[in-house]
Amino acid sequence: MACFGTIMRKYILMSLGVLLALSWRSVFAHANLDSSTPAAGASLASAPPELRLDFSEDLDPSFSSVELLNSQQLVVVPGPGVIEPGMPKQLRLALPPLPNDSYTARWRVRSTIDGHITEGSIPFGVGTALSASATLPPFGTPDPALALPGVLESSLRWAMLLLAALLGGVFGFGALIWRVEDSASAAAATRRLVQVLTWSALASLLVGGVFLLQQAALAGDVGLAAALGQPLRALLTSRSGLLLLLRLGLIGALLLLTQRLAAPHGAQQQRWRIGYGMAAVMLLTFSLQAHAAAVETTRWLAIGSDWLHLLATALWLGGLVALALLYQTARRSSSTAPVPLKPTLGRFSQAALLSVAVLALTGLYSSWRQVGSWELLLATAYGRTLLVKLGLFGAALGVAALNRWWLLPQLRRGPAPGVWLRRTLWIEAGLGALVLGCVGVLTSSAPSRAAWAAHTQAGLMASTDQAQTELVLRIAPTTVGSSVIAVDVRDARAGVSDVPAEVILHLSLAESDVGRQELHLTSADQQRFSTQGTFFSLAGAWDVEVVLRRSGFDDIRQHFGVVIAPATQAATR
Repeated sequence: MACFGTIMRKYILMSLGVLLALSWRSVFAHANLDSSTPAAGASLASAPPELRLDFSEDLDPSFSSVELLNSQQLVVVPGPGVIEPGMPKQLRLALPPLPNDSYTARWRVRSTIDGHITEGSIPFGVGTALSASATLPPFGTPDPALALPGVLESSLRWAMLLLAALLGGVFGFGALIWRVEDSASAAAATRRLVQVLTWSALASLLVGGVFLLQQAALAGDVGLAAALGQPLRALLTSRSGLLLLLRLGLIGALLLLTQRLAAPHGAQQQRWRIGYGMAAVMLLTFSLQAHAAAVETTRWLAIGSDWLHLLATALWLGGLVALALLYQTARRSSSTAPVPLKPTLGRFSQAALLSVAVLALTGLYSSWRQVGSWELLLATAYGRTLLVKLGLFGAALGVAALNRWWLLPQLRRGPAPGVWLRRTLWIEAGLGALVLGCVGVLTSSAPSRAAWAAHTQAGLMASTDQAQTELVLRIAPTTVGSSVIAVDVRDARAGVSDVPAEVILHLSLAESDVGRQELHLTSADQQRFSTQGTFFSLAGAWDVEVVLRRSGFDDIRQHFGVVIAPATQAATR
């Protein structure tokens, strides 16, 4: 036992050392484009010698690239560009002499912190002027603020978090909460917990391997089968790949340790404590790949808060599963109240209260850091998912309150509450699993702040869908001065394809004597109607009425509220 324990403790220390080495450098999640040379929409007299893109965080050189296309959408400079070792946030592409034409630099980069992919384009002209809407994203581009992650990635992240919580929580239950004497009933209960740990570890290894392959496919922009080659090899040498490998190694070590577990009493308790320590380090690998590691200042505070959040989640959720299994075992072994479990129930109740307090405090801190305002809770997919998570968490707290202040006192007074306690324990655990499902979506999505920044960079977007017609309003920038206004039209009414459309805008500033402006937008394809000029002369809340007119059809009208700011940020209402 002493030799085995020493080996495991050394493994924990070695793993922590690797984590510190991988996390020494400062990084910032989601590689958003900060600036470019030339700037988007620039009209140049002659071709620049190079294209330079500056991002908000370090880029993964193996999976970051840029290419240049001409007005015919032909690749004239294939890239992938270079990332200098001393400038990991900058992607550069040397350019040959270019003839007069309009060009688009199309980029796709990967974050070194969490593996998230961002992509976009930079249009500019050489010896020619760009169209009014050239700086806006292509027709049909979804709103970055409302973009949802892929189902596969979110599901894999959810499964990994759920299985990790089970491993950490059950080991934590045995290390901190459960105290038993060696007996046949204790051995039977331990066998059930060992089964949960064994299957959780095996499933974690399987899901982790699939996730590793999925991340390689996503990074290489290839299918899963094609990712088995160079993309997977490149991913395994990256920071995120090494963290995933370390996590799988810790899970494998936990699987070996699980086979040597006995009921947690006396010297046997040490193995549970070692397992809990290893599980805690394994959970730390999630925090080092989460949005928490993206903070430029107070980075370690953010990572520590996220780690505490995961530890509390694991102890609560995994402890619930362990407690429910012990309760079932105790009731099957005796027809009377499970008196030996009463102290364990009391200790778990105290641990659950502490976990809930930690979850509330760290969750509040994370929400403030990632969302930042009440408005973004509703305006972004991240914020809406967070609201769903909070609702599920509130429901779980309701069931927990029922257990804590009604069923457990009944158990202490004498007769056990029977099947009700078993059911409520599993219901509470099920709600906790759904909460982690929301976390899987959140960790796959851009936080509200980053998503809204991409939203404003792409042009303010507001949309309406009425009478089989969708109108999307885009304005860039949403500040006083010159701006581009575009309306994207999808009209599915019968017979409209042969009837030309006209889009008219009416602009007015609320609570002002500024007169109403009327703008007639032009279009080359009857899909995007645009104009460019100085239309917003004053900061404030503007009303933009969009009118879609076709001869022989009813007009489609929609009012949009737009906040025009003297600075660089705005919002829709």
